[in-house]
Amino acid sequence: MEFLTSFCQVVFEKIVDYTIGAAARHMGYLIHYQKYVDNLRTEVTELNEVRDSVQQKVEAAERNVEEIEAKVQRWLTSVEEITAKVQKFFEDEGQANLKTRYQLGRRAHKLGLAVKDIKDKGTFETVGHRVHIQGGTTISTKGYMDFESRKIIFDGVMKTLKDDNIRAIGVCGMGGLGKTMLVGKVATQAKEDKLFKSVVTVVVSQAPDLKKIQKDIAKELGLSFRDEETDSQKANLLRERLKEEKILLIIDDIWNKIDLEDLGISFGDDHKGSKLLLTSRSRDVLATDMDAQKIFDVGFLSNDEAEYLFSKIVGDLAENLNFQSTMVEVVKECAGLPIAITTVANALKNKKEPSVWKDALRQLKRANPTHIKGMHDKVYQSIKLSYDFLTKEEQSLFLFCSSFEEDRVIPIALLWRILVGLDFFQDVYTMEEVRNMVHALVESLKDSCLLLEGYGSGSVKMHDVIRDVAIYIADKDKKMLTIRSSNDLEKWSNMKNLKESVGMALFDVKFNDLPKRLEFPQLNFILLGDKGNSSAIPDQFFEGVKELKILVLFEARISLPSSLSSLHNLQSLVLRDCQLEDVAIIGELKNLKALTLSGSNIKQLPIEIGQLTHLQLLDLKRCTRLEVIPPNVLSNLKRLEELYMKSSFNKWQVDGESTERNNTRVSELDYLSRLTTLCIHIPNAKILPKASLFEKLERYEILIGNDWDGMVG
Repeated sequence: MEFLTSFCQVVFEKIVDYTIGAAARHMGYLIHYQKYVDNLRTEVTELNEVRDSVQQKVEAAERNVEEIEAKVQRWLTSVEEITAKVQKFFEDEGQANLKTRYQLGRRAHKLGLAVKDIKDKGTFETVGHRVHIQGGTTISTKGYMDFESRKIIFDGVMKTLKDDNIRAIGVCGMGGLGKTMLVGKVATQAKEDKLFKSVVTVVVSQAPDLKKIQKDIAKELGLSFRDEETDSQKANLLRERLKEEKILLIIDDIWNKIDLEDLGISFGDDHKGSKLLLTSRSRDVLATDMDAQKIFDVGFLSNDEAEYLFSKIVGDLAENLNFQSTMVEVVKECAGLPIAITTVANALKNKKEPSVWKDALRQLKRANPTHIKGMHDKVYQSIKLSYDFLTKEEQSLFLFCSSFEEDRVIPIALLWRILVGLDFFQDVYTMEEVRNMVHALVESLKDSCLLLEGYGSGSVKMHDVIRDVAIYIADKDKKMLTIRSSNDLEKWSNMKNLKESVGMALFDVKFNDLPKRLEFPQLNFILLGDKGNSSAIPDQFFEGVKELKILVLFEARISLPSSLSSLHNLQSLVLRDCQLEDVAIIGELKNLKALTLSGSNIKQLPIEIGQLTHLQLLDLKRCTRLEVIPPNVLSNLKRLEELYMKSSFNKWQVDGESTERNNTRVSELDYLSRLTTLCIHIPNAKILPKASLFEKLERYEILIGNDWDGMVG
C-alpha cells in the first residue's frame, strides 16, 4: 500500500510539472510573440540568401550541361513550400489582435524552427553532375541530301543493322564522296529507332593513336581506365563492357588494318547483337583486313543530283540564263564529287559576273598537276579554285589550320592567341582586333565550306580531303612543311630543299627522332607535339631558327631547351597541357606578345616573367598547382591587355595581412592601364575595394568564393 501511494505521488508530480511547463510555453507564445516574429523574419532572410546562392550554382551547373542532384531539387522545393507558409503567416500577422497573438506566436515559433532546419540543410558540395552523353565523336549531317544514290545505300545499311547474321558492315568510297556524313545519318536514325542501347563513333584517320581510340570508346561507354592497369587489362575491361548491352560502334576513316581484338573490341555471339560499322577509302582494307561481311560502295552523284546540289548552293544564279550553260559545264568538271561540287558552288555563289564563272571553268579544265593519295583528280582542282577566290588573309588562315593534326578540333581562341605573332593581318595591333579578325575570317572560311563547325561555335575542324589539298598548297607555294608521322621523317634527309620553309608542323613524331639543330633561317612558326613523351627536345634545337615568331608545344613533359633563349623575335609562345620543370628561361624572350601556359603543372610563376614588358596576353588557365606569383611580376607587364587565370592561381595577398608566402595583390592589376579582359578567382571579397581596375574592363569572368565548379567560359 505504501508503495502504491509513493507511485501515485510521483505520477501526480509529473502531471503537475508537465501541466505547468505546457502552460508556461503557451504563455510564452503570447508574452514573447514579437520575439518569435522577429526571429522568423531573420531566419527567412538568411534562408533567402542561402537559396539564392544555391540557385546561382544550379543555374551555372545547368549552363554546364549538368543534371541537378535530386536532393538539391527536393531542398529547393521545400524552400518554396516553407516560403509560401511564411508568406501566409505574415498576411495573417498583419491582422493580429490580442485574441490571435497566442496562435500567431505559436505559429511563428514553429515556422522559425522549420525555416532554420531547412536553411541548415542548404549546404551542398556539388549541386549537379555531368550527364553521360553517348555518341562519341559527333558526325555532323548538316547539308546531307537524301539523293536516290545515297538513299539506296542508307536503306541497305539500316536493313543490315537489323540482320543478326551480320556483325561487321563496311562503307567504302574515295575521299570526298560523303561516307562520313552518310554513316552520321545512319547513326542518327539508329538512335531514333532505338536499335541499340548505345551508339559510339570514333575517327581513326591516317596515323591512328590506338590507345586514344580505345580510351575514347571506353569513355563513351562510361568505363574509366586506371593508370596502373596494363594494356591487356584495359582490353579485357573493354571487352567485358561491350558484352553488357547492344552497341553500334562506328569506326570512321580506316586506312590500314587495325587489330580490334588487341584493343578489346570484339563482337562475337555473346555480344547481344552489337554491330561494327566501318568506313574506308579501300574496299580491300574493309574486306580483307577488317573482315566486313557486307560492304556498301558510295559512288559519284548522278548528273541530275550534282546539278541539284550545285543549284541549291548558288541559289537564284542557277536560274539566270547567263550562267546556266557555264554551270552545266562547271558541274560536269566536278565529276559528281560532293566535296568538289560544294566547294566550287560556295566559291561562285556570290559572283555575279558571268566572266568569273567562265574563268573558273577554265581553271577546272586545266590538267591537274598533283596526285594525292586516295584523291580523285578533280578534287584538288575544285578545292584549289575555292582557295584562289579567298582573300590573302583568308588564304593564310586556311593554310595555317591545315598545320594542325588530322581531325583535330581547333579552338578559335587558341587560333588567335597563336596568330598574334604572325604578320597575317594588316593594321591589326591589339588583342581585341586580332580576335575579331580571326573570328571574321573563320566565318568566311566556314561559309566557303573550307572549314567545318567543331563542337559548337567556339571551334572548327577541317575535312581530311580539304586538309590534304591545303597541305599540298602550303608546301608548294608557301613552304609550310607538315610531317604527319614518323614515316615522313625522310623529309629531313633533304634538308637543303627545306631551307626556305616558313612554317613547320610535327605531331606524331618522337623528340629523339628530331635533328639536333634546326637550320631553317626563314622559319616563322613551329607546331610541335611529342609522340608518347619520349624524350627532351635537343638542347641546341632552336639555334638555327632565329626568325621564329611562333612556337606551339602540345602535351609534352620536358625541360625547356637552353636554345629557347635565342629566339629574340618570338611573338607568341604556347605551351599547352605541358609538364614543365622550369619556365624562368621564358623571361629572356623580351619581344613576346602572347604567352599561353594553360594546363601546365607550374607551381610558381618565376619573377623573370616580369621582364616581358611587351606582353599583351597571359594565359594561365587550368594551372591548378600554381600557388606563387611574386610581387611586382604582374604590375611590370605594362602592355598587358588580357589575363586569364580560370581554375588557377587564387592565393592573392591581402593588404596588411601577413602570410607564409609573399604573393602578388589584386591591387597590382591597377597598374595595367591597358587591361580590358580579365578572368580570375578571388576567394576573399575584402580585397576588392582597393582594386579599381574592374571599372575599366570590357570582358571579364570573376569568381568570388570557393571554386570554379560548374562555371563556364
